[in-house]
Amino acid sequence: MSIDPQNLVSFVRGPAGALLVLMLVSLGCSSRPSWQAQTCSVTGTARVNGEIPQGLVVRLKPTGSHFDSRGVDPSGVVDETGTYTLQTYKPGDGAPAGEYYVLMQWPIAPTMPVDRLNNAYWNVKDAFMTVTVEDGMTELPPIELVDSRLVPEGKIPKFVAPPGMKAMLGQTEE
Repeated sequence: MSIDPQNLVSFVRGPAGALLVLMLVSLGCSSRPSWQAQTCSVTGTARVNGEIPQGLVVRLKPTGSHFDSRGVDPSGVVDETGTYTLQTYKPGDGAPAGEYYVLMQWPIAPTMPVDRLNNAYWNVKDAFMTVTVEDGMTELPPIELVDSRLVPEGKIPKFVAPPGMKAMLGQTEE
């Protein structure tokens, strides 16, 4: 079986060719899985007691139903300039449009889950502000915490074992 080049050119130029091109283009444009929501670029700034809280984690939790079936929340980390960029599925992709609670946690160190903010802002019931992410690029209102009581940097709260386990951990009964 041989293909006549003239017929092939006619095929590609006709309606069937247009359909083929459309299908190929649509395959190339599906840049996200069907469960992922469309995201918008989102940035913001943060200060705690007038200082830049480098390493502060800012997380957005939807105020209503979740935007995707996997429950992924947008989050970002404050850098040395006091700025953060949110990501939901990949670095810098932002957040889906919607209303959110703003949650925050400031680890003492990257490997230390102890929160310098004493977990005061990591729960929806403790959220001190809500924000709206709109289609397109959004710059969130500045986060300004004033007179916050912080866990001193480098201080690790003492773990107190429950009764009955103290002897196993070498702690004395008080």
